[in-house]
Amino acid sequence: MKTQPTQTILFLWHDTSKGIGFLKNFLAACYKKYINLRTPSIRKAKHRQNDLDKGLDDPSGKFPFDEIYIFHVSDEIYARHSTPKDRMRADHWKQDVEAGICSEKIDLNWTRIYEKGLTLKSELAYIKSHFPDDEEEMKAQLWRRINHYPLSDQQYWLECISNYAPFKFRNGQKKRIHWIQVDALKPVKDIRNMAQLLEGLRMWRDKVWSKIEDAKCFVLLNMGNKEAHTLWYLLNERYLLPKDSHFIQGIILKNSLTTKDRYKNIQYNIVDKDLFQKTKIPDLYQSSSSPERNRIPKMLKIFKELGFSILITGPRGIGKTHLLESTFSTPDQMIRIHCGVLNDPHFFEGQFLGKQGQLRAAHQKILFLDDLHLLTQEVQHKVFHYLSTDDQNRLVYFDEQTSIKIISATHLPISELKKTLVPPFYDRMVQYNVRIPALKETFEDRESDWRATWKGLAFPEPTPFPADLLRWLKQLSLPGNFRDLQRIAMAYRAWSEFPSHLRKDFPKGTTACSYAKESYDEQIDGDRHTTASYIFHEHQTLAEIQNEFKQALATWANHTFGSDQKASDHFKELDISEKITRVTLNNWRLGKTNRP
Repeated sequence: MKTQPTQTILFLWHDTSKGIGFLKNFLAACYKKYINLRTPSIRKAKHRQNDLDKGLDDPSGKFPFDEIYIFHVSDEIYARHSTPKDRMRADHWKQDVEAGICSEKIDLNWTRIYEKGLTLKSELAYIKSHFPDDEEEMKAQLWRRINHYPLSDQQYWLECISNYAPFKFRNGQKKRIHWIQVDALKPVKDIRNMAQLLEGLRMWRDKVWSKIEDAKCFVLLNMGNKEAHTLWYLLNERYLLPKDSHFIQGIILKNSLTTKDRYKNIQYNIVDKDLFQKTKIPDLYQSSSSPERNRIPKMLKIFKELGFSILITGPRGIGKTHLLESTFSTPDQMIRIHCGVLNDPHFFEGQFLGKQGQLRAAHQKILFLDDLHLLTQEVQHKVFHYLSTDDQNRLVYFDEQTSIKIISATHLPISELKKTLVPPFYDRMVQYNVRIPALKETFEDRESDWRATWKGLAFPEPTPFPADLLRWLKQLSLPGNFRDLQRIAMAYRAWSEFPSHLRKDFPKGTTACSYAKESYDEQIDGDRHTTASYIFHEHQTLAEIQNEFKQALATWANHTFGSDQKASDHFKELDISEKITRVTLNNWRLGKTNRP
């Protein structure tokens, strides 16, 4: 039977700052084979936007994508975070006049149109009836500011007006582009709320997975805000994108602006989709000031040599995978599997148990089972059946002499994990336990953690250490641990990339630190990420539990009221007998709870 050819699909998140014109430029680069999707590879990296605009003029070639999925939210949600569209369009025309790209006559035409507040369709009809001599010139220049129109107008322009229009149907009948409104799937109040956006994307993915799982997938990263970029990496990290997926980034070249074009050139690069998995946090445990951290790699090495199974427990974002890679220095000798995919029967029977499966490939290697708690009880029984122990209680594949060193990980404490695993499977998987402390338990390492995070993200600049940044970092409980530090570092770094005209749109006095703080706080769903979280453990003494609660209380108070002093004043206003001082709150927040 003849097999169906693999589909090539494109995913992207629509963002008002880039607009649909950037998508069309990318499609032109692929259509002209400047980007080779088969390899994939970049044949020509740098492009003038004016040239790319004409790249789809000849419709006789084969279009590179079978399906295009554009994810977006409603115009009302976009409007909360952008400058009014009509003002932006008018400003752009004036800049074109100053650059000599369009005449004052054309500018006057558009000014008359903007005053009427028309939709794009009505604008085009008005041009046809009132400026017939200028119609072609005005339509040809629409791409230069199409991103400043509402999304419905951009959609109409792309599929009906632009030179993409001849390609909008595939096989003569099916529309090639699918517009997925995420807030119609899951309520979204803020386009910077990653939790809401991720849930909406996941719901859509679950509905269409059978249609796209075998496709060759490309994700265009130059469309969308930084939160949307992070979402694609999170989806990939959790194996929620097709296996054959590739990320392509479009970069605006800063020094390429010319008076003739008025637009900067674009450069396309294929970027590593496994960025989160490969982001290194160097010397995370080898050079710690925390005794509990320092002993972890030493314990892991001893436990591994003994050959029994190891469970690593620790909160999300603490770097469990990085710990293994840095401890054993042989990432190629470790096969990592996210346990969520093992619940898929096809994956379990084929890619995990098959003759060329991961279980056999793990012979004399480390089989790392991440998020062990996600395994269903049915799958736990299956894994237990296929893994037996030898006469020394070490794990082997039951039907052949396959020696496997299994290390698993979970963010759940042991007491909670026991409730999710069947007893025989738990006993086989948890022969040793290594607990990684949360960053809120190791305040003494905050500066070195920040330095390691910045270095791990491979930014070219030296690690920044201004006083206001350090003071703020030391106040945070960082419930997301290193992922929170990464978010802060990426926002801090982004500020240096903002051009001067963009910085003027921010409140006066905004700095890299204040922008990073605002960006970090806005990623929280409902409450603030700086609010301390804590989990009590059975092995803790009453004093340890009280100290942890005091630290959580002081952190919450600092960020709720703005400072330790304001928090102290607030409590005194409620009850004059309260004796808690600024110094006491500061000591509690920094973990110095043995001090008054």
